[in-house]
Amino acid sequence: PTTDSGWQPMAGQVDCAGSTDFRVLWWGDFRMTFERYQGDGAVRDELSTWTVGDPTLFGFAPIGDVPAPSPTNIVTLEGIGLGSTLGDVVAEWANIHDAGDGRLVVVDRGGVLTIKLGNGDQVVGLGDGPFDCPGDESR
Repeated sequence: PTTDSGWQPMAGQVDCAGSTDFRVLWWGDFRMTFERYQGDGAVRDELSTWTVGDPTLFGFAPIGDVPAPSPTNIVTLEGIGLGSTLGDVVAEWANIHDAGDGRLVVVDRGGVLTIKLGNGDQVVGLGDGPFDCPGDESR
């Protein structure tokens, strides 16, 4: 990774799911946030969020310090990436839902991808993560 926050306490960060620590790894503009859960003598680390481009796509996962932007040019199997248009997205996927705030949720291949559109309906971020706080039953 180009940046690694190391494990940090959740103090001062968004913590709605009961995690005790978080760690953020960056490879250019590709971010992965891991959260640590501790209880009953066990420690469990989970990937909670990943993003390309705009890291604020999922406000319920900690971001940590955001490094200077460095494009990775990561694209989906369909070729959708930063700079793709709404038309490109609609042409590739049929199961698209408007999540509000310029976000689209695509359900495809048994998974979910969230896309954030900016000015001119161009993709400024994509990834997967929580829109709200999951309960223990959904973990």
